[in-house]
Amino acid sequence: MSTIGATAWVFDENRRIYAKGEDGRSLGDGPIWREHWRPEKITSETSRSWVTEYKTKIPKRNRDPRWFALTQLEIDEQAYVHENRYRIIEAVSRVSDASTLRAIEAVLEREPKP
Repeated sequence: MSTIGATAWVFDENRRIYAKGEDGRSLGDGPIWREHWRPEKITSETSRSWVTEYKTKIPKRNRDPRWFALTQLEIDEQAYVHENRYRIIEAVSRVSDASTLRAIEAVLEREPKP
């Protein structure tokens, strides 16, 4: 639970910071995903959301973790998803064994529904 004065992070897809080589030039690998997260101080709250110094409203319920984080752990969890989702999708798409696919399906059915 957050309080006034705490830091929240907002994902800003327009905030692009690039890795630089020793010469100070961008490496061309695309923006660093973690750098899209911009810290903002919570300055007030309403009954339904926290309001930051930049007037961003962060919902208290059903907050989308892809856009708002209240802790570094939440950002770490989203980083794991970002860094591994497509690799796992590709690996599953190459599975040609029915028992393995059934096992994956069973795990997915145990996941809580959003």
